[in-house]
Amino acid sequence: LIEDTPSMLGSAWSAMLRAQCYDLQGMYVEALEAGTRALTQARECGALVLAERADALCAFALLHRGSTLAASERFEHLAESARDPEASLTAHVGLGRVAQRRGELDLARWLFLEGLDKARDLDARYLEGMCLNGLGDLARQEGELDDAATYSGDALEVFEHLGHRVMV
Repeated sequence: LIEDTPSMLGSAWSAMLRAQCYDLQGMYVEALEAGTRALTQARECGALVLAERADALCAFALLHRGSTLAASERFEHLAESARDPEASLTAHVGLGRVAQRRGELDLARWLFLEGLDKARDLDARYLEGMCLNGLGDLARQEGELDDAATYSGDALEVFEHLGHRVMV
C-alpha cells in the first residue's frame, strides 16, 4: 500500500480536478461522480485535506441538483469536523446557500458575512468571492438592487483577479 500511495494520491487529485471542471460547467451529476471518486481515493491514501475538500465539492453538487437535505447534512458534518480551515469555510458557505434556498434569509446573510470575514482572514480569495456572490444574490432577492450591484461587482473583481473568465 505504501508504494501505491503516490499514484493513488495522483488519481485522487486528478478526480478532484475533473470534479471541479464539471462543477464549473454546470455538469453536476458528473461533478458528484468525480468528487465521490476523489473523496474515496483521498481517504484510501490518507490525504484528509483533499478528502474534506472533495466532500465539500460533492455537497455543492448535491445542492445544485436539488438535494438540499443531503447537501445540508454533508455541509453540517464538514463545518463541525473538518480539520482543513478552507474545507470548513466552504461548508459554512454551503450552509449559507442551503439557508437561502430554504428562505431563511437572515441566517444566510449571517453565514455569508461571517464567511466573508473568515475568508479574508485566511486569504481564501475564491471563498471570499463566493461569500460576496451569496450576499449579492440575497440583496437581489430582497430587492436591494444597489447592494446587489455592489456585492456582485466585488465578487466579479475577486473572480477576475483569480483568472476566472466571467460572463455577464
